[in-house]
Amino acid sequence: MPKDLKLNEELLKIAKNLAREEAIKCAADDLMMKKITMYEEKLTRLNGDVNRLVEENSNYEVISKSHKELNGELRKELDEVKEDNKKLAKQIEDMQQNYIRIDGKK
Repeated sequence: MPKDLKLNEELLKIAKNLAREEAIKCAADDLMMKKITMYEEKLTRLNGDVNRLVEENSNYEVISKSHKELNGELRKELDEVKEDNKKLAKQIEDMQQNYIRIDGKK
């Protein structure tokens, strides 16, 4: 076999191997790009979820603070009502005792 023919065959083999490797690289690149796109979309969704959850948490904190303030006010009011009830019960007891003294009956 002449030297040029042998050289051409070697070059042809090299070219085929390079083409095959290039095809493999392209397939790997395509797969990698698909994965990157998938993960970018997932990250975007997760970031959206994080932002939504942060906003919800903020809303819950505002509501919780409001409920705590309202609960504190209601407890104060309840304490005042209890104190007023005690005073009224004492007034009723005093009136009953005074009425018995005036009436003379027990």
